[in-house]
Amino acid sequence: MRTERADLKRLGSKYTLDYTDPEPGFDRSKVKARVIRLIEMKDRNYARALEAGSNGGLFSVVVDTDLTARVMLNRKTLESVRYLPLNRLQPRTSIAQSKIDRIKQEYGDQVHFALSLVEYQKEYQKAIEHVLGNFLCALAKQLPRKSHMSCRSG
Repeated sequence: MRTERADLKRLGSKYTLDYTDPEPGFDRSKVKARVIRLIEMKDRNYARALEAGSNGGLFSVVVDTDLTARVMLNRKTLESVRYLPLNRLQPRTSIAQSKIDRIKQEYGDQVHFALSLVEYQKEYQKAIEHVLGNFLCALAKQLPRKSHMSCRSG
């Protein structure tokens, strides 16, 4: 079984946030962290499923405002990164209740909202909901591909 350190090593630079200040006197507290650093897994068995279902969103960088994101983008401080400005984010938590009911009826406790699998500080709620709020996860190997299931593990 993998340890957390091995998982982090596998992720490499996707996990860390090393950058040069985009301008002199830049306030580094405006750049919060990558989403993956802001969450704590409740059950490590779902780690790969969350990574896959988030479509790279776990490696997005959370910043305080769109102005900070613009400065970082204009100076190309970090290459190939998606910025999530807390002042502009809208949570994505819309899955039709009929789909949820149907999937829960068929798969029961094997299916979980992605958000229910992590813990995070309230300060980052909008960013976490933006990345993880619109999909369900399961450990079952045989899940319907046409359902609203965005990730599977196991």
